[in-house]
Amino acid sequence: MTGLELIRRIRPTHPHLPIILYTGNADALDAEEVEAAGVRALIRKPVDVAALGALLRELLT
Repeated sequence: MTGLELIRRIRPTHPHLPIILYTGNADALDAEEVEAAGVRALIRKPVDVAALGALLRELLT
C-alpha cells in the first residue's frame, strides 16, 4: 500500500487529522492527486529535523 492509499483509507474516519506525506519519491507524485487526498504537507527524505518540528508545531496548534 502506498502512502496515498493509506491516506485515502484514513481520511473518511479521521477527516480533521492533519496528514504529512513523508517520501523519498516526491518527483513521481502527482501534485493534484496529493492535494485531493487531503495531504496538508509534503516532506522529502532525508528530513530536516528543524523543518519537521516547525511544521508539526504549525499543524498541531
